[in-house]
Parts: sequence; C-alpha cells; structure tokens
Amino acid sequence: MKRRALALLCAGILAVGMLAGCGGSSDKKDSSAKTEYTKKEAKSDGTFTFALNYMPNSLQPSAQSSDDLVSAIRPIYEPLFAETKDGLEYYLADKLDISEDGLTYTLHINDKATWSDGEPVTVKDIKFTIDYGVLVYGGPTSFTKVNGGEVQINEIDDKTMEFVLPSVYDNYVRTLSQFYPMPAHAFDNDPSKINDSTYFKTPGMATSGAYVVSEINEDSFVYTARDDYYRGTPSVKKVVIKTIGSGSTKQIEFENGGIDYMRVTSAEDLKKYKEESDKYNMYSISEARLNYLQLNPHGPVMSTLSQDARKAIFLALDKDAIVDFAWGSNELAEPANSLITPDQSIYNKDCKGYNFNLEEAKKLAKSSGLEGKELTYIYNSDRANMEAVATVVQQQLAEIGVTVNIESCDTSTFFPRFFASKDKELATTWDLGTNGWDSQRGSNCGQAISYFTNRLCDCGYSDEVSGLAQKAIGTADAKEKQEEVVVITISSKLSGTYNGAMLAKDMAEYDNIYVVDSLLASLSERLLVEYAVKLRDAGMGAKELVRKLEQDRERVILTGVPSTLLYLKMGGRISPVVAAVGGVIGIKPVLWLKDGVIESRSKARGMRMAKSGMQSFLKDYEADPAMPVMFAHSDNAEMGQQFMEETVQQFGLTGCSLHEIGMAIGTHIGPDALMMAFMRK
Repeated sequence: MKRRALALLCAGILAVGMLAGCGGSSDKKDSSAKTEYTKKEAKSDGTFTFALNYMPNSLQPSAQSSDDLVSAIRPIYEPLFAETKDGLEYYLADKLDISEDGLTYTLHINDKATWSDGEPVTVKDIKFTIDYGVLVYGGPTSFTKVNGGEVQINEIDDKTMEFVLPSVYDNYVRTLSQFYPMPAHAFDNDPSKINDSTYFKTPGMATSGAYVVSEINEDSFVYTARDDYYRGTPSVKKVVIKTIGSGSTKQIEFENGGIDYMRVTSAEDLKKYKEESDKYNMYSISEARLNYLQLNPHGPVMSTLSQDARKAIFLALDKDAIVDFAWGSNELAEPANSLITPDQSIYNKDCKGYNFNLEEAKKLAKSSGLEGKELTYIYNSDRANMEAVATVVQQQLAEIGVTVNIESCDTSTFFPRFFASKDKELATTWDLGTNGWDSQRGSNCGQAISYFTNRLCDCGYSDEVSGLAQKAIGTADAKEKQEEVVVITISSKLSGTYNGAMLAKDMAEYDNIYVVDSLLASLSERLLVEYAVKLRDAGMGAKELVRKLEQDRERVILTGVPSTLLYLKMGGRISPVVAAVGGVIGIKPVLWLKDGVIESRSKARGMRMAKSGMQSFLKDYEADPAMPVMFAHSDNAEMGQQFMEETVQQFGLTGCSLHEIGMAIGTHIGPDALMMAFMRK
C-alpha cells in the first residue's frame, strides 16, 4: 500500500496592527528544532497528488498572489534562488556577487538551466519579466526602484546580469529571491503580448522547473516530469494538483487515498495519526509560516479609536491561550514574538513586545472609549484553525467589554477585502482580520518587511516607522563604514514607534545603532534632534550622545493649546461631558508634555488667556539661550506668527522659528491650535 505523507507544522500566532510591536514569550523552545516522527520511506507508484483550496485561473509565475497559486507553480517554475537561515539556496541562478559597497549585485545564471522547449534560460528572460512588471504596474517596481532612485540593470552576457543600486538597500537580496522568470522567446521578447495571450492557461507552455504541464482541467492540473531537467529527472513522474474543498473533506480524501499529502493542524488529528504511524509517513516541518491579527486603520470603528484603544486590544490577547484553543498542542504551533519566523536569517528570539495584561487592558478600554464598541472580524475560512482563532479572540476581547462580530470568508472574497486599502467600499467593512503566509512562498523575510515599508499594503504604520524600517534594511553602508547611527523616537508613552524602532534595529543586525526614547513629541522632539546635531557636530560619539540626550530630554518644555475640545473628545482624550462644558463656557486647556505624557497644566477662558498660560512657562522656566525657541500653528500661519512676535517681544527671545503642526498631532488637536517648545537652562 502506498504510504501517504503527513506534515506536522510549526506555526506561529501573532497580534499585529497599527502600533503593534512584537508579542509572545521568549522562553518558548525554538520551533526550528523539531523531530521527524517516522523515518520510513514513502513508496511511490510514480504519481503524487495534493490538494489546493481553489484553482488559479492561470499558471503565470509573475502573478503570485496567493498560497494556492504559489503551490501550483513551484513544480513548473523556479526562482533564481531562495534565502534560508543557512544562506542562499540556488535554482536558476548559481551565484550572486555583492560588491563591498553594497551597491552592485551581479547575478550568474546556471549554464545548464533550460526551458522545457529546449531554449536556454538567459538574462533576457529576467529583463523581459522585469519589463512586464513595469508595464503591468504602470511604473517602477521593487526591482527597478530602490529608496526613490532608479536601479541600473546591465546585461553583461547571456548568463550574467548586473543590478546597480542608487543607494544601499539590504533587502534587495530578498527582492531577487522572489523573482520567477518567464520565457521571453515565447512572446517574441515583447511583454505587452502576455496579457492578450492564453499561453499560461494552455498545456505545453515552456517551464523552467522539474515538470511540464500536460493537462489543465476545470478542477485539476497534471504535471509530467522532465527528462531534460537540468538538476536531474525527478523520481516522481507525475504530479496531480486538484481542488476537493477544505477541512473534513480534505481529510476524508487523504485517508481514502485520494491525495498523498496533508497538513496536521489539530492535536486530535496529531494523536490519531501517531497511533496509525504504520500507515503514514509523518514529518515535522519548521517553516516560515505565520498567522497574525491585523487591526484595520480604515475600519468602521478602528479608524475612530485612539492609540490607547489599540493597545488595549493587544494587552487583552493571551497568545498562549489562543494557541492552546486553536491548535491544542505546542507541537503544532507556538506564540510568535515578531513578524519574523525562527527559520529566517534575521530572527531574534529575544524580541519583546506586549504581554498579556487583562487588568491594564480593561483600564485602557474604558478610558479610551473602546469599551462598549462592536468590531467586525473577518477570517479566511480556507485556512486551517482560523475559525478557532477568531472564536477565542472574540472571547478574550469580550473580557474588556468589546463585542466582536465574526464574518467567515472564502479565499476569493477574503483577500479583496483584506487588502482593499485603496477601495473605500471594501476597506471600511472590517476592523480586525486574520491572515498569514507560509514557506511555500520561500523562506525569506520580505513579506514581514513589506508591512513596514510597502505603502500599498497600508497596514497603518506611520511614515516614521516605515522610514525606520527602510533605514534598518539600508544599513549595509553604515556597517561597511562602521558608522554610528542614533535614532530619536516620539515618546513611547504616546506611540509604538519606539518599539518599532527597536524591532528595526534587531532586523538590521548591527551593534552600532542606538535608539533613544525622547519622551517628547512633535515640536519638542524636533528640538531634541537639533540639540543632538549640535552635540554631534561638537565631536560627541554616539554612546555619550545617547547618555546626554537621556539626561537632558527632561529640560525640553512643550506646551500647546487647542482651539476646540471637539477633536480631543473624538480621539478619546477627554470625556464628552468635559468637551461639552468646555465648548459652552469657552474653556481652553493649557497642555504640556510631562514625563512623556500629555497633561493639563491649567484652564483658560478664551484664546488670549490661553496664550498667556503658555507664556507662563517662560516665566517659570528660563529658556537656554543656546537653543532656539520654536513655535507652531495648526493651519493658521497668521495666528502663529502673531503669537511668536508677541512672545519674542515680551521675553526678548532670539533665534526663534515658526512651524506648522503635522497631521498626526493636528488630527488630535484640530485647526487653529498653538504650540511652543524650548529648552530650559
């Protein structure tokens, strides 16, 4: 009897959103160290059959948008190489050279690599596929543009290609690892012919992998092994890929011999198949497989909530309980500590983040206005265990007074909703969603990094966090020059930016990066940066600079006055009652930043008294004449200029400057607001 293969997966579960750092306990065993349950070799009749959740409508390799499509094309189309924790595993390429300055990538194509129609795989196929991407997207892609600059692509000869980057971008290796060339000769080297063609829907298409497509049916693909495959003829002569549904249907088909491979995703099944080990080959697989919870920044409710509300959600999630409920065994899953999985080269097992704290979550849920809200949660029903994850998340958030309405979606409806950041009709239909990826896409960290750096993904991270991630993956130049890098973030008590910067530092794997929590925001953070520049220009090294900044940050004073309490109320910063009273009697709070938190120092009736309240800080704290006094306004330059001139005249200030309050802060305080920052002696 033919013995079928069971894969025992090590998955990770992670709560991630707009302000999420990494979560989970760091004392879990390394999931990369798993054991194989049986060592018996599978007997084969020459055919291997496995199932997909749905049939892709094309086998075009550049159109990889789902796990099912990736699974379908991997036997017939190959990448240039794959990045693993042990280094590069080469396929169509056999070498990648990177220059010492990190700018030039020289790619060498395997001399023996050919298409199934006998034509050699050359750099023309790579250039053709790149040009197709530019054509489809109507502009530069990740292959042709880096850090805002153009990548120069040079064809050295038929088997050698050169990519010259405008600046250092350490993630370019991962970009190239996700590249699946298409046959240029099949389209007369004209990429515009692809979209009008049925080529990738027809048996006999030229393939670069170990198999050719012999049949395309409504519910199945049939692949036949290539005798001329450059890496040797496969031992499995035929591969059948078909759709049979998911869940119990797939399991029944597996046990009846209809398919030869299935993942074990529950503790019950794990126990069952262990007891029947004489019938099956069971393997333990550690792969880049991760499930995560996304907070939708465009959601009908989430878009109205503050940072504290989002933090409350993360603190309310007990990841150990989620794993126990959804998988039932730590052999099948374990809590993730970041977006990076253990089998990737930049994984950091010591990464820290939010830990389960129900009492703190309850307090934040109440104070932020999250308590009593109804959130819409979507999940992909074609993914194993996601219904169970949704159920336990629903139960855990109920503990902090949040109602979660769960919506099940099949693959075809889930992804258009989940990634619809630019489609308001779809983007605003959900608040929480569960998604993931696995090693069928390759063991690289590109997907994780894209959550910070790809604005098309629009997962809600700020421009500042995205910029930090870009800097982190572009530190190769700093490494080469042994430069010291100091990152100054907004107060960790106001934003998750500091945690994001620490994660980016870990990703960079470079010791000379220092992250400073300014405990400041907006104008005052800018002032601290200017102070840091002065210290650097005076010859101060990074370690001493960081010590000095952490010592002197308490000297920076930030005060501000909103013109209305409406936006503070909408952001959950004050109660509706306080806002209503303030609006009636014209009360304006004089705010200041104290120990990294916004507090009210006094209340003034009318803007004239409020400005006087701000100026009182200059009476109580003498300004350091060596540093500028900064002023800012929210969409009212005339009012800001007048306030600065009045203050300069009254206190004899010099070196002052006027700025506009940015959107992040302006959203909370509204238009016609004023702000002032200075460093006291």
